[in-house]
Amino acid sequence: MLRALVMLQNGALEGRRVLLLGDDDSVSIAIGLLGRSLGHDDLTRGVVVADVDDRFLSFISAAAKKEQIRIDTVHHDLRDPLPDALTDSFDTIETDPPYTFEGARLFLARGREALSLEGSGVCFFSFAQWPAPQMLELQELFVAFGWAIRNVWPNFNRYAGATVLGNAGQLIELHRGKVVASDLPTWSGPLYTADVNPRSRAYICAECGAQLVLGQNRTPDTIEALKAVGCPVCSGRAFHRQAGRG
Repeated sequence: MLRALVMLQNGALEGRRVLLLGDDDSVSIAIGLLGRSLGHDDLTRGVVVADVDDRFLSFISAAAKKEQIRIDTVHHDLRDPLPDALTDSFDTIETDPPYTFEGARLFLARGREALSLEGSGVCFFSFAQWPAPQMLELQELFVAFGWAIRNVWPNFNRYAGATVLGNAGQLIELHRGKVVASDLPTWSGPLYTADVNPRSRAYICAECGAQLVLGQNRTPDTIEALKAVGCPVCSGRAFHRQAGRG
């Protein structure tokens, strides 16, 4: 909801065509509820969510129907160029991409594909708070795609338990400074943090000492899921991170 409020305050919602590239934080629902609270049937000129995960799309569609707000959803893998229906069609982009340089490049490229050639074009970009050398690379990427930084809100997005991110991320408001053609074809390389910086996520059961690696040998992918199902050896639900495994 805070993201939607910032977008409204900065003129990126009212009367705008809005595309969300991925929406696991349900910002589209917040935009719809915000518009309804202000007495508008549709604050924008249309909100579209493009996501590869049908679970998110189903949740958003069900919530929109329940709350009587209009949100269109499109199943699309952003590794592929945007379909014609989403190309050159939007005024505002909102996205929270994978927190890698590759993820930033891919989602910024797809955002450029989606922007209408008319008007200024704006992108609200949520991302990790990197050290200065990495942030310089990210800013060079913004420039390469013709984006100018208008505002930065550090520690804007907070995530409980996301210690690898420092539990917080920044929100960056980007405005199109010049039209730059996106030339990114289908993406086949690494994208997510686990792909770019793979590491073994090993845990030891506090009850029986069994060593388990997340995502291997039918072990769940997350420690939360492992705690839920219990140790496959003794059914214990307490685990310690194994030292020296990254």
